[in-house]
Amino acid sequence: MNEEANTLGIDYTQFRNKTVLQAEIDRVSSSTTTPKPVCYYYYNTTDPCTLEDVQTIDPKYKIEWTQYGYRFCADVRSIKRMFDTGYTILPWSIDFWSGVRATQDPDEYERTFDMRYVPELVSKIEAFSFSSPEESSEHTNLPVTPFHAHFIRGIEDLVGDSYVYGVLINRLLTAKKALIYRRVCGSMLKVLYHMQPSAAAADREDNDNNNMVRDVFYNYCYVKYSVTSFHISKREDHLAYLLDILQTFHQLVGEPAQFIIQMVMTEL
Repeated sequence: MNEEANTLGIDYTQFRNKTVLQAEIDRVSSSTTTPKPVCYYYYNTTDPCTLEDVQTIDPKYKIEWTQYGYRFCADVRSIKRMFDTGYTILPWSIDFWSGVRATQDPDEYERTFDMRYVPELVSKIEAFSFSSPEESSEHTNLPVTPFHAHFIRGIEDLVGDSYVYGVLINRLLTAKKALIYRRVCGSMLKVLYHMQPSAAAADREDNDNNNMVRDVFYNYCYVKYSVTSFHISKREDHLAYLLDILQTFHQLVGEPAQFIIQMVMTEL
């Protein structure tokens, strides 16, 4: 929904809830007088790997496809690299299905959002080949891509089987540092609220363990991140610092960290 708002030139941060935002999206979409940006034809505004604006992608590499009722656009080299490395889920799927819904019906989720189920796209990927080893190396080694891959793989290792690729692309990797900071701090606060100790807990030992995990999460993750990260202005350095905090938290508390980190990603 946020990506759709962006394509229409709507600042989604100015709307108090999704219902109000959807109403504005519907109004602008149906308006015959409101000018729409060139990229309105596509659901996404940037390539999922390089983050290049879809309007500036070299026409000889630009591909389009329809999935889940929307039209998408990307650099064919990016999608091919995703296929080659096992990332075949539509990067923007999180806008349509929540992570919870995806885990409730994983088979339907895969049929709906796995790009390998789109013949139009698969045929274009299979027909493409790099014209030279130099061209392949040039695109594979784009400076932004290794960090994205490193960050995504690092978070995925922490949350296990949960799907977070779309969240990371849409909520962190394409956002400015100040927005990342607000989103992460807000998400951690929501998770802390859900982790409040229960007075009705039947097992005192379990309750004590939960309190210990919550205290570590509060002091090491929330306090450390909120107090010490804001001055890190470069987005990649900022996200690398966040990943390091989450990895250390996982080392400190073990298995309970997996679900907590997953909640942090879900609440972004």
